[in-house]
Amino acid sequence: MKKYKVKLLSKPKKYLKVIAYIRSFLEIKIIEAKELVDNAPIIIAEFDDKKDAVKFETLLKRCDAEVKIVEGL
Repeated sequence: MKKYKVKLLSKPKKYLKVIAYIRSFLEIKIIEAKELVDNAPIIIAEFDDKKDAVKFETLLKRCDAEVKIVEGL
């Protein structure tokens, strides 16, 4: 089964907003979301359904975050 990974390519301009969206969408603690953003470039989420990956990518792009979907196994 193919996996769709959302990769944060760089630290976003709207840092706090991106952390809030990641926290909300992935249902993780704020410190975990902050660590993901601080360690960019990094894979921040993995989805089985491409629609979910695209939805998350679109949400982050609205905050001017530089993200892309990486397809893999």
